[in-house]
Amino acid sequence: MANTKSRQSEGSVLGEYFAENMRIRRMKLGYTQVRMAELLGIQQSTYAHYEGHRRSPLLYTMERIARVFGCTVIEMLSPPPKE
Repeated sequence: MANTKSRQSEGSVLGEYFAENMRIRRMKLGYTQVRMAELLGIQQSTYAHYEGHRRSPLLYTMERIARVFGCTVIEMLSPPPKE
């Protein structure tokens, strides 16, 4: 049971990192959530849920998001830089 809980916590932290990196990188590019959604071919509300960590994108969507930002999924799942 402890292993399951540990994996869930790790997944949650990685999801938080992904969401925070989405926000940081989007803002650095000067893009709106609407523009990002257009580039990804998804609804703005879906993008907002990903960025707000209320919903997790599928792996292929993570890959598309990372490609727009010019990085890898691994970089997106890494702790965001300290500001």
